[in-house]
Amino acid sequence: MEIFKEGDVVQLKSGGPKMTIIEFYNDNAYANCTWYDFNTHTLHEMHSFPTLVLKLFVEDSLDAYFN
Repeated sequence: MEIFKEGDVVQLKSGGPKMTIIEFYNDNAYANCTWYDFNTHTLHEMHSFPTLVLKLFVEDSLDAYFN
């Protein structure tokens, strides 16, 4: 299991947008995350995810080039 900290940029293991961890609860079993949806131009202020479904976001060279 990965160890996360507040401020880490994460992504769902199944894919999706990069999100920032705001806080943890239930002994770090859940993380509240925020992210910006570039398709709808919407800031998602907070949503809870089980930490088991998250992975650290790793930017590859294509992401760095296009963002």
